[in-house]
Amino acid sequence: MEKIDSTYYINQADYPSIKFKNNATLQSIGCVVCAYAMLACYKLGNADKAGVIQEIIDNYTNASGGFTNPSSMTIKGHAFTVMDIPDVASATRHEMPVVIRLNNAHNVVVRDHIKTADNYSDYKFLNPGARANTTLDQPLATHSTPCTYKRTLV
Repeated sequence: MEKIDSTYYINQADYPSIKFKNNATLQSIGCVVCAYAMLACYKLGNADKAGVIQEIIDNYTNASGGFTNPSSMTIKGHAFTVMDIPDVASATRHEMPVVIRLNNAHNVVVRDHIKTADNYSDYKFLNPGARANTTLDQPLATHSTPCTYKRTLV
């Protein structure tokens, strides 16, 4: 399988009609739902992004819109295990994108591990809250560290 790319990118602002159970919008509180939807669409080869988003909201968020952090998810009839990832660099080198939660506030999808010109490690990511998806330095500047979790769907 190829690395996850912009084919599966979901921006929170792209689906203004999708609402949570508490009537909050995807744009206001939907980063974790969008991040897991990107992984699911990638794993399924599924372009029904809105359908996947709605299914995650319906089945894996609570009445106040919070993500329930399930250990497994069934999306579009496919059962996934939600797996903790201790080594993001290794996972992404093996074409396993990872949802990370930054500073208990914002979720992004890490899609690749790279070495910078000065030989530091960095990550390429897909950020559901910003269309400019470059390296992890961008969201870390806003949300800082630490990562409170690192998970993927298998």
